[in-house]
Formats: sequence, structure tokens, C-alpha cells
Amino acid sequence: MAGFLLASFAAGSAVGGLLYGQRIWRSSLVKRLLISVTVMTALCALLTTIEFVAALGFGLAAVGFFLAPSLVTGYLLADDLTAAEVRTEASSWINTAVNAGAAVAAVMVGLAMDAVESRLGFIIGGGMALILVMAASVPLLRNSKAAAVADQLQSA
Repeated sequence: MAGFLLASFAAGSAVGGLLYGQRIWRSSLVKRLLISVTVMTALCALLTTIEFVAALGFGLAAVGFFLAPSLVTGYLLADDLTAAEVRTEASSWINTAVNAGAAVAAVMVGLAMDAVESRLGFIIGGGMALILVMAASVPLLRNSKAAAVADQLQSA
């Protein structure tokens, strides 16, 4: 069933990415990123309540639906926050952070699931995601407000 679950997650991400790319967004990148990762975190936490594998597939598809939009928004935000000459480096750092986070999470969640119960893996994953969202929100919102003030000063 692992293949079915991974396929569900991937399909959700593909659909989410395609729909995200189709829309013209009016909200800021910061707002979109914070909303998408917060929803993804909440959905991960809800996975702890699912008892049947087929239902878990639908839950993972819902989580995946927000993955591609979150990644795309993160890369776009990195482009906005960095100078043109370091954008490739900024994208590389995002890629490194995502892969390092996934690797650490896989180890931690795998150990927890093997040692105690499978639901503990979702609890740990959701909890860590919540901590990271909160930690990232402060500087993102601070930079967003600073950029808005700078834009107002330039237009005055």
C-alpha cells in the first residue's frame, strides 16, 4: 500500500500545482506561502485521526495538494527577496533546506512509527511543521512589512 499512498500524495501535489499555476494571484507571496504551509500542517495533523489506508490515501492527496503551491511560492519569494546575481544560490538553498528537512523528518518519523505507533509519526511531523511555520512566519512577516513600507516611501 505504500506505493498507493505515495501516488496519492504525488497526484494531489500535481493537481495542486497545476491549479495554482492557472490562477492569477492578487495576494502577496508571503501570505500565500504562510496560508499554504499552515493548511498543509493542519491537514498533516488531521491524518492522525484516519484509521483506514484508503482514507489515508485521500488525506495524503489533500496534503499533497498544497505541496507544489508551497514550493513554487517559496521559490518565487526567494527570487523577490534576493538580488538577481544570487537568485540561483537562493534557489539552491531552498532546495537544500527542503531535501534536508525531508531526510531528517523521514528518519525521525520512521523511528517513531517503528518504536511506538504509526500515528505518532503524523503527530511528530505535524508538530515539527507547526514549529517551523511559526519560526518562519516572524522573519517573513517582518520582511514583508519592511518591503511594504519601502514601496510606500518610493511612491511618495
